Amino acid sequence: QKDFQFVMVLQIADKDYDFSDLKNTLGKHTQYIVDDTGEIAQQCGVYSTPQAVILNTKNQLYYRGNYNRARYCTDKKTNYAQMAMDSLLAQKPPPNFGLLATKAYGCELPQEQFEYENQ
Repeated sequence: QKDFQFVMVLQIADKDYDFSDLKNTLGKHTQYIVDDTGEIAQQCGVYSTPQAVILNTKNQLYYRGNYNRARYCTDKKTNYAQMAMDSLLAQKPPPNFGLLATKAYGCELPQEQFEYENQ
């Protein structure tokens, strides 16, 4: 029995994108949602990718931030998303990792998308 559900949310605006390679890369059991309008990202407060978003069983935001200290960091002491998931599964409050965990360092989402939605 799984204690959580993992779903990837992909920011792919190209409606003609060929997902066959992606399915092969991710594996047949990995679930994903295509957020071509950016609605899910906006609801979760994600303005840059990649970021992890962890929701509790009531669909309330538990953690939003970086997976780890750096893009390719393998130091388990700064594996923020994993530590947040462990805390949630242990029914503890979300950890406070500080700025390194919450300041996005990835690729920004298209600005025109947010300008259009906020008009």
